[in-house]
Amino acid sequence: MVTLVFMAIGIALIVLQTTAFYSLPHGLGRPDMVYLLVVFAAYRFPWLPGFILAFIIGWVFDVLSGVNLGVYPLLCICVFVGLKLITLRNPVKAFLYEIPLVGVSFFLTQMVIFFLYSMTLEENLLDWSWGEVFRESVLLVFAAIPCFFLFDALYSSLQRRVQKTKIARRQPIRPRR
Repeated sequence: MVTLVFMAIGIALIVLQTTAFYSLPHGLGRPDMVYLLVVFAAYRFPWLPGFILAFIIGWVFDVLSGVNLGVYPLLCICVFVGLKLITLRNPVKAFLYEIPLVGVSFFLTQMVIFFLYSMTLEENLLDWSWGEVFRESVLLVFAAIPCFFLFDALYSSLQRRVQKTKIARRQPIRPRR
């Protein structure tokens, strides 16, 4: 149930990102909300539900706006697995590294995307701008704070609801005397 709700949120974020965010002036930057959802899934979801969520959200986004089909789902899966491995059994408190890791991972991801596109789309390659990628990374870090707060609140409430239904199913009904 939790994965299905976050898939619906992911699809809504894809629609928001591909419609409303493209009408914003380019100078303000456009936060990649789908990326934030994949990172949140890497931080909070178990392996299989998070992997499925990352793949499906990446696949839907790739079908809607991908240049080379298959790059965005691969990217989402790599980001999910990479961040999951980094944060797995990490002794450092989560709030110390989660938000900064969003910016660092986004910056490195943009470098990998540029490298992949330079190998496959040489004639349509955009110019690399360190300043623009750094600005988008910082914008994503600031957008991650309220998004993670909302995602975490929703995730916690859904987890509590699932736990209540599991407990209610386990308890046998006792006849009244």
